[in-house]
Amino acid sequence: MSESIGMMEGAYFVGRAELLSWINNFLSLNYTKIEEFASGCAHCQVFDALFPGKVPLQKVNFGAKMDYEFIQNYKILQTAFDRCNIEKRIDVDKLVKAKYQDNLEFTQWVKCYFDRHYDGSEYDAVGRRNRAIEIYNAARSGRQRAKSASSDGQEPVAVSKKKQISTTKENATSEKKQTSVMESKRGPLRSKVSGAARGGEHKNGVHVEEKDTGVTKEEMERLSQELEELRLTADILEKERDFYFNKLRDIEILCQQFEESHGDVAKAFQQVLYATEEDFINPEDLEVPSEEPIEFLSDAL
Repeated sequence: MSESIGMMEGAYFVGRAELLSWINNFLSLNYTKIEEFASGCAHCQVFDALFPGKVPLQKVNFGAKMDYEFIQNYKILQTAFDRCNIEKRIDVDKLVKAKYQDNLEFTQWVKCYFDRHYDGSEYDAVGRRNRAIEIYNAARSGRQRAKSASSDGQEPVAVSKKKQISTTKENATSEKKQTSVMESKRGPLRSKVSGAARGGEHKNGVHVEEKDTGVTKEEMERLSQELEELRLTADILEKERDFYFNKLRDIEILCQQFEESHGDVAKAFQQVLYATEEDFINPEDLEVPSEEPIEFLSDAL
């Protein structure tokens, strides 16, 4: 679904007050500044209303305060765009900085898209948001409990092992001294004392093995939890990879289009795009005429 909204259309003449009034009324929020849109939460809910079920609100961090938390919300929104075939690339790097102009323009685009496509059906913004927050917090608490249980389960084991090793060393030292005394006083009893010492070490060894069996089960549970977290992380990284791959693909297409008219510049960009790790090229080391890139970029725009 291509959505071309020109800069000279009425969408980009919508003012700050109208945008805040619209979003606050529709989503039952109390935003007072355009910069508050930087978290991406409101945008996610707008498209949840437009495309029910396409935006996983339960993954949106409605309590996000830092820019790295905003990025995750925009990743969710960009994925929803891709699912709905909305040909719009979100300039995440600019939006998360909470600059007025960048967030104003993106929100103007969102409102224009909303006005064009919203069917007017009833949308329970508060209920949807509260339910999503509840699920998000429950999942987060579960991960924290699992992590805490894992760390709590490891510490006593480490202490226990340390004590066992220390006890074993003390026993060995004590037995060695006893053996030395017995050798000096009762030579014939040497073999019995040595046998008793070996028997004590054997018992300690069995005791350690029994503990290790219990530790193995705990380790398996912890590793299973970590594996699940890694799977979730891999899924996020895969989406991020696709996002940047699409950007590189767009650059590649531009290079092919301008290969004849600006061959040197196009080849320079292609050399960077196709470089492998072994023959990686620093863009600053490329010898490209200073004027041609300017012409190339201006023509591309």
